[in-house]
Amino acid sequence: MALDRARLFAACALSCSIWYLLYAVVTPFLSKMIVPIHYDKMLQDSKKKDEKIAKKARNALGEWNSRWPGFLHAVIQGCLGIYCCFFDKELIENTVSNTSTAWMVACAVACGFFAWDLLICLTNYEVFGWQFVLHAMFCLFTYITCGFVQKYPFAWHGASFLIFELSTPVLHIRSALIEFKCDSSAITISTYVFAVVFFLVRIVWGNFYAFPLVWNHLIRLDDMPSWQKIAFWAFSLLSAGLNSFWMLQIVKSGMKKRNGKSKSGKSE
Repeated sequence: MALDRARLFAACALSCSIWYLLYAVVTPFLSKMIVPIHYDKMLQDSKKKDEKIAKKARNALGEWNSRWPGFLHAVIQGCLGIYCCFFDKELIENTVSNTSTAWMVACAVACGFFAWDLLICLTNYEVFGWQFVLHAMFCLFTYITCGFVQKYPFAWHGASFLIFELSTPVLHIRSALIEFKCDSSAITISTYVFAVVFFLVRIVWGNFYAFPLVWNHLIRLDDMPSWQKIAFWAFSLLSAGLNSFWMLQIVKSGMKKRNGKSKSGKSE
């Protein structure tokens, strides 16, 4: 499939604008309609004279407004990733050189989303921290590289990384259950489901399958431009490392809660 950079750039810009509108306009509007008491309280607290309370509320608002775009992006991209990797014959035929219409759509959506995501993470650094800034940064550069290079775009492999996003909807569902103080058993179940899905899509599929495939190609392709090879090595190693770091944090958090329950049970 011929690459039309101008059209792809326009699609990326449109995508970024749509994600920003969802964050700044649609999410607040829907929140006021669906959970008016909860959302209005955050708004009121963000305007209080007590800077400590106001700052906490502003951080909570920033995180809340980013959840719906994040959830929607994860669902869309997870589905597109599955389609591109398992049903898109053009990409499957040559995983390093071919592109397709579905891939270009996925790439435009990803570039726009991660450009917006990087902006949100930087402007709400206290909420999201260094790991989400790093994640948004190398995801953006990865999809810019995969989308705009003519030779060896690694489109199938770029799509395989989108499957990682399937863990994100479960994370947002769990966060909502905690936010609204739902039944503890529902929170516990969502926590376990998130941990299992994260392990399957980011560790088993990602670190044990998708990334080794990329590394194998990078070792064998002698005519790939040096800057591109260095970029792909850096992005893939960083992503694999971040997946491992997050998995470790999930395990440590689970062990901490379990040990806490064990101690409280013994004390009783």
